[in-house]
Amino acid sequence: MGRGRVGKLFAVAEIKMVLLIVIKNFVLEMRDGPDTKVEMTRRIKMRPKVSGEDGIKVPSRVRPY
Repeated sequence: MGRGRVGKLFAVAEIKMVLLIVIKNFVLEMRDGPDTKVEMTRRIKMRPKVSGEDGIKVPSRVRPY
């Protein structure tokens, strides 16, 4: 197993831990409430987009749990 592979596995484990901490300690919600319409854009990659917004941004609100 090469050094690059070990580094990649460590980075993946680290980002999983960060996401776990964020999800456990914060509430993530849509800026305009749960009735916000989200559609998928069809470009090179499919990405979520809030109906009526410019670009591929998905505005959200983050607050402590």
